[in-house]
Amino acid sequence: MGTHIYLISELMEEELSSKFEQIPGEVFVVFRTNLDEKYRVEETPINVGTSLTEKELNEIVKGLLQDSLDSEELQSIRFEFLVKDHFLRGNLKSHILKHNITTEETLSIYYTFALNKPKLKSKNQEEDWVKAVSPVAGLKREYRPYVVGLFNGSISLYSSNNVKVKTAELCADSPVKALQVSENPVYKSLTQQMVIAGCGDETVRVAQLVLSEKDPELSTLEGFLVGEGHRCTVESVDVNPLDGHLFCSGGFDGSLLIWKLDSDALSIGNPQGAGKKSDRNPRKKVKLSLNELRPAQELRSVHTECLSQLIWRDQKTIITGSHDHTVKFFDADKLAESQTIKCGDNIVSALAATNQMLLTGHEDAYIRLWDERAGMRQVSRLFKSHSLWVSSLEFHPVNEFVFISGSYDKGVKVWDIRSDFPLMTVKTHLDKVFSARWNGTDHLVSGGSDSLVAIHSLTN
Repeated sequence: MGTHIYLISELMEEELSSKFEQIPGEVFVVFRTNLDEKYRVEETPINVGTSLTEKELNEIVKGLLQDSLDSEELQSIRFEFLVKDHFLRGNLKSHILKHNITTEETLSIYYTFALNKPKLKSKNQEEDWVKAVSPVAGLKREYRPYVVGLFNGSISLYSSNNVKVKTAELCADSPVKALQVSENPVYKSLTQQMVIAGCGDETVRVAQLVLSEKDPELSTLEGFLVGEGHRCTVESVDVNPLDGHLFCSGGFDGSLLIWKLDSDALSIGNPQGAGKKSDRNPRKKVKLSLNELRPAQELRSVHTECLSQLIWRDQKTIITGSHDHTVKFFDADKLAESQTIKCGDNIVSALAATNQMLLTGHEDAYIRLWDERAGMRQVSRLFKSHSLWVSSLEFHPVNEFVFISGSYDKGVKVWDIRSDFPLMTVKTHLDKVFSARWNGTDHLVSGGSDSLVAIHSLTN
């Protein structure tokens, strides 16, 4: 039996070697891009060697751009190359073989800017594990203040300068398990926001956040509402993207609850958020007073095990992932299940979604991509680079191809769905990463069991 397997393996290697040798040493290519006009080259076929890598192709494109860009800009930029919807890794010849690309026709090579390597911009030590991170609501492209939730039940507000300006007790003595910051729908102003938390004491809690535009230290976190209805810890929360009065929560018992916030309850007494600086000591923890809130709708045991994460993707769709190895889609209007995805024997530990694609993270360290255009019937692509449980996923706010992941292996990775390998890896944390989020288009905020809040920038 072993000899038979060895012979098959040997024959396959010989076949691959034969195919590799049949690939010509040179091919005709056309360079194309969707970048601004000044970065475009003439789309005329040129002859290049198949032994060329990304480095040599960069030099070719930069050479073609010499007349339209100054030398300083040329030196500062780097391109990535796509051939047949896959990023080039290694040389052209290996890429052609791997993706079974014909060389009888001119190859179209698309190029775009390569992301800069993340640089550590700031790190802050918290007093307990950082379980959840959420930037405040605002323009997608801008770097914004952010809130972190801790295992001791506290939340901390950081300014856009990464300075902690406020700490408050929100989940009493139980962990903050999930966190989402959303615009207060009553005021429709980016200075008026809500912090919604899922807690270890089986409650959801809502705090009012008033941001001071003039002085971040005058921003306030104040009491709001406590929601009772779950029978186990609340593992995930998310807000309806088109109606801020509505949010949903998922529990360890597999239940899905919908909550409706009354406009009167959302009104606050001091919308300007003015306060004395002396009262804004971030080390002085504020205890929030909370009023009662009851769920508007309840779906009990939609999963047989822990509902680990949920996403209110659009007005009508809620997506849930569970330790029971399934992902479920729900019609938010009817609160009826519309689709189930079975993920084999894999716990679903993280989710991210766009209108067309779904990412699932698992305890086997794999990230799986599902394409709605294919009915989500099977995995479209597998991503493997993490070595432990994938704890966090999020798509880029404007680039639908790019996403980030966090893992118990201490790493945060930036990916492009067109590449089998991560574009880059950040290894700042000393222990498990629980949450990794985009803040604007070029900053990463992450937290974990090392109690560290880390900020990385992708800009030069």
